This record gives sequence, structure tokens and C-alpha cells, in this order.
Amino acid sequence: MNNHSEKATLLLVVLAVTSLVYGNGAASPALADIAKAFPEQSPERIQLVVTIPPLLVMLSTLLCGQLSRVMRKKTLVLIGMALFGIGGIAPALFGGLTFILVMRGVFGAGCGFLTPLSQGLVADYFQGRDRDVFMGYRGSIAGIFGMFFTMAGGYLCTTYWRHTFYAYLIVVPVALLISIKMPEPEQRKPAGRDTSAGLTPSMWFYVLMYFLYNVAMMCFLTNAAFVMAASNVGTAGTIGFIMTVQSLGSVAAGFLLGLVTRVFKNFTLVLALGFLALGFTLLNYVNTAVTFTIASAIWGIGFGTFNPAIALKIIGSVRKDAATLALAVLTSAMGIGQFISPMVYAFITKAAGLEGPRAPWIVAAVCFSAAFLLTFLKASLRTQRTAVAGTQ
Repeated sequence: MNNHSEKATLLLVVLAVTSLVYGNGAASPALADIAKAFPEQSPERIQLVVTIPPLLVMLSTLLCGQLSRVMRKKTLVLIGMALFGIGGIAPALFGGLTFILVMRGVFGAGCGFLTPLSQGLVADYFQGRDRDVFMGYRGSIAGIFGMFFTMAGGYLCTTYWRHTFYAYLIVVPVALLISIKMPEPEQRKPAGRDTSAGLTPSMWFYVLMYFLYNVAMMCFLTNAAFVMAASNVGTAGTIGFIMTVQSLGSVAAGFLLGLVTRVFKNFTLVLALGFLALGFTLLNYVNTAVTFTIASAIWGIGFGTFNPAIALKIIGSVRKDAATLALAVLTSAMGIGQFISPMVYAFITKAAGLEGPRAPWIVAAVCFSAAFLLTFLKASLRTQRTAVAGTQ
């Protein structure tokens, strides 16, 4: 692709779709006010406002993957945006809690369409180094807009809790842009009478790897506030700042992914796991706001490198026409891994006799250190075999 204007348009389309995938956070700041508006409801039912969407993502992403084999990608993107907009905005207008929860399910289904499609479009539109660079950009933009949705939801909530859901109005200009600018990707059909899904053993290996990664990784997000509060690192604002720095580390890593993959090649995942292992190890020893910030930023760099890098591995392990389906399976594995993570850690820490809010972090540090060593050994052996083959 030599036309820079065309490439810029395609990148704009990818980033526009990507801007919506982390929209769930907009509702989080309103939970306390929603609870006040419905005092007869239990806290657990109120929390469904933010926990229902990920559950629907797990289901709808697989449906989207299957539909991508028989329907136009642009149609699927617009369906996802319609579900996102209807489910996201409707609670701002009317309805009780049951209606809100139903709409949150519709919203989650929309996110489940948009997440694998935003990754699959990178595979459809770009090749080689451009694919590596722009997959990193995609991850960074997703993180930036994730922070935007959280901040916008918090700001709008200060006037009235229903106003929080107006944050999802951003889908309107994005959908208009997609309607006008998005070209339908060319689909390369498999040769002969091949009717398989095109999902390879290598792809399933990376899906399993990503599932285990999400089980292990999630304890940072679920335990960070508790650990920092127990360490008296500061106010809730300080904790929020530290978490923001972690997000910024992730965003920066995404923008640098093209350079990282060019320099480290087969060792990109090794590098990511190294940052995650180092981050979790440091987090088990730090006790001040400054040291928590440094350790969280290191963890964020690993997070921001691993996610797009594993998506590139998935894309490279299947046929082009199967990439969206494979990425949909990957997204579903992410959701399941994050959902069961607290239960897995509860079992492991109890069996190991570990106590306290940092107990899951101790387990995670061991897991990521072992993963780092194993992937380093695997990448080294692969590089050595390639070098030997090249001399023959």
C-alpha cells in the first residue's frame, strides 16, 4: 500500500472502531448514585451495571467471529455500534434498574462485536511492519479512550447519575465516520474446497497462553486499591493517580510496539513478560506512593506490550479469512480468564497458606517469572534453529 492518504484513512477507520471498545468504565463512577436512586436494590445487583457487559462480551464476540465469515465487516461494525449506542444511551433517558441492566447487556454485546473487529481490521488492511506498528497504535488508542470514558462518566455524573450514560453519545460521530469512510476489506478465500474454520493448533496455543495471562494479570486491577490503602500511600486521589500512570505506561508501550517488534522480533513476548514479572515482584516490596508509581508503570509497560503482541501472534497463526474469528476466540478467552481470576487466586492462596491483600501478587510474581523464563528458553531455541537452518 503506497498511497499515504489511503493508509491514513484506513488507520483512522481502525482507530475510530477501537475508540469504543473500553467504554464500560463510563458507568463505574455512577454506581454509588445509582444505588441511592434504587435504595431497595442490593449492592450486588447494582454492581451488575458494570459486570453484565463483560459477560455479554464473552458470548457476542464468538457470534461476531462466526458472522464475520458470511457477512460484510462494515455491516458487522455498524451492528456493533448500533448495539453500543442503544444499550449505552437508553439508560440516560428513562427506565428502572431492570431496564438498565438489560440495556447494559445490549451495550456489552456491542462491545463484543467491536473488540475483535477492531483487531481484525488491522489484519485486513495492513501487512508487515505496518501491521505491527498499527496494532500497537490500536492498543494505545483503546487505553486513551478507556480513560476518557471513565473521566467523562465521572464528570457527567456530578450533575445527575443518568447523565453518565450520555458519554456514549460519542458513538454517533464515530458511526457516521464509519458509514462514510470505511471500505470493505478484501477477503481471500481458501483454495479448493476447504470449509474448515481455519483455526490452527498454534492459534489455540496462543489462546491458552492469553487465557492464563488474564487469570494471572487480573489480580493487579482487583487488588491494587486494597494494597495501596493498607500501605497508607495516600488518598483515593493518590491511588487514582498511580493507576493512571499505569495506564499511561501501557499507552506508551503500544505506541512503541512497532519499534519493539523490529528490535526484539521473537523476543517481544519475552520482553513483555519480563516487565510484568519485574512489576509484580517490585509491587510486593514497595510501600510509598513514589515506588508504587514506578512499579505500576513497569507493570503497565508489560501490559501494553503483551496484549497487542499476542494479537499479532494470533493473526500470524491463521489464514487471513479466519483472523477475525480467531481474535474473537481470543477476546472470549480474555473475558473468561478475568472472570474466574478471583476464584483461582482464592483457591491458590488458601492452599499455599498466603494471607493479606498482596497474597495474589506473590503468586502472580512467581507465575510471570516462570513464564518469562520458559518463553525466553523457547524463543532462544527457535532463534538458534533458524540460524542453523540459514547456514545450511
